[in-house]
Amino acid sequence: MWASTFHIYAGTLVVVGTGTVLGTSIEAGNLWPIAFAFGMSWATLHYAMGRDMNPSISFYRWFHRDMSFMRMLWLWAGQFLGGILASALVWASLGTNALSLGSTALNENLKAGNGFLLEFMGTLFMLFVWHKVQQDHMTVYLMGVAMAAVNMMLLPFTGAGVNPARVFGPSMVQCMAGDCAVTDHWWIYWIGPFAASYLVLEFDRMNMPCEKDGGAAVNPSNHDEEEGSKA
Repeated sequence: MWASTFHIYAGTLVVVGTGTVLGTSIEAGNLWPIAFAFGMSWATLHYAMGRDMNPSISFYRWFHRDMSFMRMLWLWAGQFLGGILASALVWASLGTNALSLGSTALNENLKAGNGFLLEFMGTLFMLFVWHKVQQDHMTVYLMGVAMAAVNMMLLPFTGAGVNPARVFGPSMVQCMAGDCAVTDHWWIYWIGPFAASYLVLEFDRMNMPCEKDGGAAVNPSNHDEEEGSKA
C-alpha cells in the first residue's frame, strides 16, 4: 500500500510539475507544443508509475470495485500531495517567473456552466480512451494522444483541468505565495471530472452483458489485479 501510494505520488508530482511549468507561458502560438509535451509526459509516466495519477480514474476504479475505499483514499492522498509538491518545486525554481503556477482559470467570456460542460466532456473523452486502452491492452501512448487533444481543446477555455490533483496543487501553492483567489467556479474542476467518471462506469455496466469471455463478463482491469505491482 505504501509503495503503490508513493509511486502514484511521484508520478503525479512529475505530471503536475510538467503541466505547471508548461502552463506558465500559454499563448496561442505555443498551444500545440504545450499540449503535446504534457500528453507525452503523462503517457510515459502512466506506463512507468501506474495508471492512477488522476483522482477521477481512482474514483472510477473504486465504483468498478477494482479497489477498496481505503485504497482509493490512499491514492488520492498521494495524488494531491504530489500535485502540491510539484507546484511548490516550480515556485521555488522559477520564483516570480512562475506567474500563476499554471493554475486553471475559466475564460472570462464563459460562464461557469460552460466551463463545467467543457471539463465534463474533456474528462469523458479521456476516460473513454483510458477504458479502451485498459480493456484491449493497447499502448498507453494512445492516452498521451488523448491528453494532448484534450489540452488543445480546453487550454484556452478552462485551462484544461480534467484532473482534480492537477488543479488542486497549483491553487494551493498560489495561495501560499500570497496570491490566493478562490473563484465562484472552482467546483467545475471537481464535479466535472467525477461526474464523467460515473457516466463512463454506467456505460461500462450497460455494455458488460455483451462482453463475454468464456461465459464471464470481461473486467477491463483484470489484467492488473495485483494493484500494488503497477499502481
